[in-house]
Amino acid sequence: MTPSLAASLLLATPALVSERWAWVFAAVNMVIAGGVCLLAWASVFAARREQKALRVLHPAPLTTPLLVVIPARNEADRLPATLAALLAEPSPLLRVVVVDDASTDATANVVMAHAAKDPRLSLRRPTWPPTAAHLFGKPRALHDAIAADAEHGHLLCLDADVVLQAGTLGGAMEALGDDDALTV
Repeated sequence: MTPSLAASLLLATPALVSERWAWVFAAVNMVIAGGVCLLAWASVFAARREQKALRVLHPAPLTTPLLVVIPARNEADRLPATLAALLAEPSPLLRVVVVDDASTDATANVVMAHAAKDPRLSLRRPTWPPTAAHLFGKPRALHDAIAADAEHGHLLCLDADVVLQAGTLGGAMEALGDDDALTV
């Protein structure tokens, strides 16, 4: 055993204490060493469990109701690509709600232009002032949209700059159902 390892594991050496306490320090050292081994094994098993939990999503059509909520504040430049990718999903079970959180740019206009072409998209504007002092910004936008559409099935909260590949929504919902998971 190296001196540094011995120093880290031993609280005291038997030579420094009386013979009658030597067994106590030996027992404490065994417990510490056992605990270190147990933690190492637990981390190995946790890592293996996490590897098994990861799953590749395969593109699939959306077959379950899904509400996508996008909180947006001054996202006029980013929203067109996000909305185009989402609304490319042909399923009538998809509903997209963009919550305009007091934008000062053309965010609302971008959403309304897309909504004119697709009735699955809607725009919400929270009323001001907020009803709860702790709900401002993104948390408030999400809260308002989710509260208004609580009965729509599954929920996906998405940032305005996320562009999903075709089939991602259906693939995520399949993974959710296949693995009996709560989240994907």
